[in-house]
Amino acid sequence: MQPLSGDEQRVVDLIDQDFARDLEIAAVRIPSASFQEREVAQVFADHMEQIGLEVKRLEVRHPFRQGVATSQPVGVLRGTSAGPSLMLNAHMDHMPVLGKWADDPFSGEYRDGWILGRGAQDDKGGVVSAITAAKALKESGVRFSGEIWVCPVAGHKSGCLGTKSLIEEGWTPDYCINAENTAGGIAPIAVGFVMCEVVVRGRPAHFASSAEAKGRHSNAIDQIARIAVSLGDSLAYVGPRSWLTFEPHAGLPGYPAISLDKIQSSRHFPMVLEPDLEYFTARLSFQIRSVPGQTLQSIQKDLVAHLQDVRTDYPALDVVAVNIPGEDPNYRGWDIPPFETPSDSPLLMALTGAYRSVLGSEPVVGAAPRLGAVGDGNVLAARGAEVVQYGPGDYRLFDSEPVVEERIALHEITDCARVFAVTCLRLLSEPEELRPKAA
Repeated sequence: MQPLSGDEQRVVDLIDQDFARDLEIAAVRIPSASFQEREVAQVFADHMEQIGLEVKRLEVRHPFRQGVATSQPVGVLRGTSAGPSLMLNAHMDHMPVLGKWADDPFSGEYRDGWILGRGAQDDKGGVVSAITAAKALKESGVRFSGEIWVCPVAGHKSGCLGTKSLIEEGWTPDYCINAENTAGGIAPIAVGFVMCEVVVRGRPAHFASSAEAKGRHSNAIDQIARIAVSLGDSLAYVGPRSWLTFEPHAGLPGYPAISLDKIQSSRHFPMVLEPDLEYFTARLSFQIRSVPGQTLQSIQKDLVAHLQDVRTDYPALDVVAVNIPGEDPNYRGWDIPPFETPSDSPLLMALTGAYRSVLGSEPVVGAAPRLGAVGDGNVLAARGAEVVQYGPGDYRLFDSEPVVEERIALHEITDCARVFAVTCLRLLSEPEELRPKAA
């Protein structure tokens, strides 16, 4: 285990627990559903300016909903010499509030070392860890090369649209720590998330219709039901002898997997059908959590071939569209590829080494305990960044989705901040020849 250097120890000692606690409480008290992040983005931007970062406030327009927009800040901490860029990326938006909570879901109450409220660990704790680390680095005056970008992003729950907007504006880093809630695990691999949609059509008929009319009848909901059953059970492994083609990945056991999400139909009570309506439609939306090697194109090819097989056994099947990703505005952003960062990645080695040095224990390296989850880092990895997921909060505390009584331990936020800070120094260490010579 590599001991902390003098500079690293100085930065670790500057991690401000009170600052982290107060910022996390302030952030959790602000509701910030996807594309409703402006107020919390302002709080994060103001705090980054106060600690001395150069802050850019960016507009994020929803690409599939006209007139819908939000904002996100980028805090830049520049090194003393040229070098690579490292992004600390975590999302500001949270899941809806469902279920019965003992307290106000946005209370931000601090109790027995825990901060309570919606978004506390998914993923405002990650944002606060990143800002707290940047504060210590700035105050220390320690030299490093390159740039550190602190990016609280919007629109994660809409398909990582905030990070996609960052990429469009040129914010693609060399390295990225995606500060999702990994329970302290370090994940250099993650599944992808593809939203699929199948649309079928059927002819309306009535119980009293003629035999000829019944012969032409093909109920669209019957068709969708047959497709849904043929795809497999939700949240279950789609095995290698299934309708999907893929190479099983040892780091992602149990994947790919599917989840059936929504069925919609244009069918109405017969008396209110349009007089000239010849067909009615039904639409099945489902997601696939994919593994490396699978692409939108390969999944589309597999699904089309599978539907042809279903039609062989059920000739009434009448598929009019296969959309990947789906056309529903809620789903169109969900074309998130899987990623895998190699074991000799400088980022992975710096992060695992920093974890050992700061926390004095061996990290869990791999997809667990976020097996099956995706993050904004997936999108950045597809653009060439080296990405690792690591952040505060343990999703396994909860047995429902969206979670009830969400909470995060303050020490997790500050532990991650310490690891982030040391990782930054090790990854972005200034070349020896550029360092000031001792007198």
